[in-house]
Amino acid sequence: MKPKHAWFGTFLWVLSLLSSYAHALPEGAPPTFPIGGETVVPVDFYDMELDLSFDVSVKAGTGHAIIRFQAPEEGFPLMDMVPRATALRLNGTSLDPGLLEEINSPDGRTKLRVLKQRVFAFSLNTLEIDYAFPSAEVTYTGGGVRLGFFMGDVGSADQRGFLEKFAPSNLEFDSFPMVLRVQLKNATSTHQLFTNGEIVSQGNSEYVVRFPAYFTPSSFYFHLSNQNFQSREDTYQGMSARIPVVVYSTSTDLASRGLSSAKRVLSELESTYGPFAHERVVAYITPNGGGMEYCGATITALSALEHEFTHFWFARGVMPVNGNAGWIDEAIASWRDNSYPSHSSLSSSGSLLAGFPSFQRMTPMAAYSSGARVMGHLDYLFRANGGLKPILKELFSQHKRQSISTPFFQNF
Repeated sequence: MKPKHAWFGTFLWVLSLLSSYAHALPEGAPPTFPIGGETVVPVDFYDMELDLSFDVSVKAGTGHAIIRFQAPEEGFPLMDMVPRATALRLNGTSLDPGLLEEINSPDGRTKLRVLKQRVFAFSLNTLEIDYAFPSAEVTYTGGGVRLGFFMGDVGSADQRGFLEKFAPSNLEFDSFPMVLRVQLKNATSTHQLFTNGEIVSQGNSEYVVRFPAYFTPSSFYFHLSNQNFQSREDTYQGMSARIPVVVYSTSTDLASRGLSSAKRVLSELESTYGPFAHERVVAYITPNGGGMEYCGATITALSALEHEFTHFWFARGVMPVNGNAGWIDEAIASWRDNSYPSHSSLSSSGSLLAGFPSFQRMTPMAAYSSGARVMGHLDYLFRANGGLKPILKELFSQHKRQSISTPFFQNF
């Protein structure tokens, strides 16, 4: 009887493991869909290694990515990258690079990549991709390069504004660690590196950065340039840790003013929503324009710095699982911009904030206005319990470094 019990226990363990794999993808992952008699399945990236090489003498760059991913069911893996693959290997076997095919999403919202090679359910796979780095995303000048993972979550016509612009990536529902190695060939100028990852090593021509496992495709900030930036550095004593702060700009005045503003607003936001969730702060202050948040990093004009820093709590602290949840953080940040007004009613002319098709990636512009008014109305409805801010603080406390959907927010 004892061996039988041992076998039965092992069976239950395996069954439990398979069940957890089968439900590994979070709410917000797009549904499977058919293509050519096969099923296209969203996958879970386990990790990624990315090697980028730039030859300044010929003004060309290449990329090599190694992705380990898990498929929750049998089918063709779904992922994305804007550049086309030049070489492809799956689990050590070379494939025609054309098998990583660009397709329209079933709802027509965006384009995606499908690997037209079946993988088994619950399988852990290794995919290697070589590609030419898109020339539009790097500038060669003065004997060096100017390169940045500059992203956007509103206004992109094809809705491909995140890591997929520069490298293979998953959709926004997923998070994964990445090691980035960058090599410069035939560069003759000095470069500066700014990133929200951990700088493992850097020299005149080689850089290694490690990004953490909670980063989603919109989280990675990497800026390598031979431009003469003025940088100001300090340490902010946070509620639970000392946070290194780097603020840089082409202007000494903007960098200095940005550092002062950064420490002030960090203190305010921690007192309102709780301890800062990231390892560092990096802020690129532009004379005007910009306005994009990453995990602990931002590109912003000084006038929008407070808005972007609010996103360190909501957008890149508590993160949207897809474009149908992107309105939440913009609504919160805009509500704060307006000094947290309380509204007894919603606007009579409502705007669509969520409920878009499954492959929606971008945030609707209405989030800044109609979304902010929703937050003000929620504040009014919860006025007997101190308003909305204590609820948002609890949301952040429980779900920082995690992704949420609109239904989750509604039911919180």
